[in-house]
Amino acid sequence: MGENISSSNSTFDTAAATSDTQLLVHYFKLYRTQSPTRDDDLSYLDCLSLRSVLKNLKPDQVMIHTNVIDYWPLDSCSELVTNWTAIHLKYFPRRFVMQGRRIRWLHHEADMAKLSVLRQYGGLTLDFDVYIINGTEVRRLLNTAPCIICAESPYDKEGYKVNAGFFGCLHKEKAQYPALVRKLSYDLDYRPDSWVYNSGIKAMEILKGNPLTATLVDNVCNNPPWANISSFMDGRTTGGWSYRPAFHTYFHDRKFNETDVLQMESSAGDLFRWILEEEDEGDEASSFPFANLSRTFQQTNEVNQ
Repeated sequence: MGENISSSNSTFDTAAATSDTQLLVHYFKLYRTQSPTRDDDLSYLDCLSLRSVLKNLKPDQVMIHTNVIDYWPLDSCSELVTNWTAIHLKYFPRRFVMQGRRIRWLHHEADMAKLSVLRQYGGLTLDFDVYIINGTEVRRLLNTAPCIICAESPYDKEGYKVNAGFFGCLHKEKAQYPALVRKLSYDLDYRPDSWVYNSGIKAMEILKGNPLTATLVDNVCNNPPWANISSFMDGRTTGGWSYRPAFHTYFHDRKFNETDVLQMESSAGDLFRWILEEEDEGDEASSFPFANLSRTFQQTNEVNQ
């Protein structure tokens, strides 16, 4: 593969990761400098994504792959995450050149890293703007397909493309699709000037030519399409969110905080407040969408009044 993605400084349990019974979730936090500051910590929304994984998917381990292994970027999550047992930093070096061309965006480096990680460990890779809703369904999808990935709307100007924000192959031995994308897209046809070509358009072309290597998961990245995401973020969409296995919001705002969440009158606000709900020990209903939303709406109304 060419990458060295192991490190003696990592807190990740590599031996446990080789077990087929392990469900691993992978995030990627790459820095442009070797001296990150608190301004580089996870945002409130990033932490909310992590909370959704721990609460609704309950993976065996969460790996946060980073090129600065001795910096802990999760102090900002202390109010949303209280048990750090399953969370580990894992060293992943940055790659600056592909096919002799300078890599322009960290986004491209992260997408290439996903391909390597899925082939080495297996599991589910996520962007920090993806929120897990139905962990049982996500597990079922991972267990019934060699790999899963979502797609964006076919109606935008770039055409129909996959989205690597929600991308998993439970068993590394079955991760043929990531290997094909790495070889046929990045190794042979890397286009540094295109934001979505290699991980999106070319990756969709590869999937169409190799349809048994991965399954497209609906209602995660494509409904509504990202160009119309405001209908979900600012209003309430038909059907809401509870029927989805996960949702990709495409929403980034480092100033966004809990007060903003409590004041949102939208499908996104409903989802975020549900993720914030405390899960009562032994109460299975508390993990099901809408189980505790009446209490959340009451709290929200009190804040707004």
